[in-house]
Amino acid sequence: MNRLPAQAFRLLLAALLLPPAAAAQPDDWARIRAGTEARLNAIAAEAEGVLGVCAVDVVSGERIAVNADAVFPQASAIKVAVLMELQRQGKEGRLDLAQSIPVTAAAKAGGSGVLQGFSDGGSTLALQDLGVLMIVASDNTATNMLIDRLGMKAVNDMLAGLGLKRTRLQRRMMDQQASLRGDENIATPAEAARIMELLGKGEFVDRTVSARVLEVLRLGKTATSVVRGAVPGAVPVANKEGEIAGVWTEWAFVDLPGRPYALAMMHKLGTGDAPPAAMRGAAELIHGYFSRLARATKYGTYGPAPAK
Repeated sequence: MNRLPAQAFRLLLAALLLPPAAAAQPDDWARIRAGTEARLNAIAAEAEGVLGVCAVDVVSGERIAVNADAVFPQASAIKVAVLMELQRQGKEGRLDLAQSIPVTAAAKAGGSGVLQGFSDGGSTLALQDLGVLMIVASDNTATNMLIDRLGMKAVNDMLAGLGLKRTRLQRRMMDQQASLRGDENIATPAEAARIMELLGKGEFVDRTVSARVLEVLRLGKTATSVVRGAVPGAVPVANKEGEIAGVWTEWAFVDLPGRPYALAMMHKLGTGDAPPAAMRGAAELIHGYFSRLARATKYGTYGPAPAK
């Protein structure tokens, strides 16, 4: 029987005792992720109100979250669900999205948007255009017109069909009496992030419908978006914010090269008329984590950052 030379034997033994370099990497990122989630929990603990966050890694499916299953009022962020149902019914041939309908006094709502200033029955707009106004201008009248045409039940049936149990459209925009009765438009961070994940992966109806929803959501570029404020301008962001008294929300899909992620952030029982500092801190923390993950090499060095 041939024997290995002593030096070769020692080299072989050393190689067998060394842990594989690649195997150590998941442990490295598990520690980074745990530290990120600990910092997120600290941000939530110091928030002036109640903060809920859920970020989903679209590549791995892993998530970073705090208060992810708590129910929050949604304000205008719920308009994402209305846009999804609009595109779904158009795809299925149940609606002609090029069909124009009149802007009437019955649909008008205060708050954001321009259609509330239109004359009663003096103008008509295509359903597709109402969807754009609903997102880009956050037009409440356009939203009510679409809710009336689509049916609130249809929107909720679509959400239930996606396996979402707590995300529901329960009133038209600016219906204060319904809100006081408890008929609030609601969601959880986990379910909102799931919606954005499905859109980002092209799994809502099909890739064409998902892409169209994201295309419209990318048109909105409001200064109050905490996600856009945390992300370099070259990185595409599809998002919708919402704000009512005491509440700030935002749903987003961030198409970060190499590491796209879905993010939902919600804050209730707050004060002031600007996005809470806790939401801004959470958005910066989450984007920082995914930026590191996208740039990291096998051994923990970084490649070039995305252009700003």
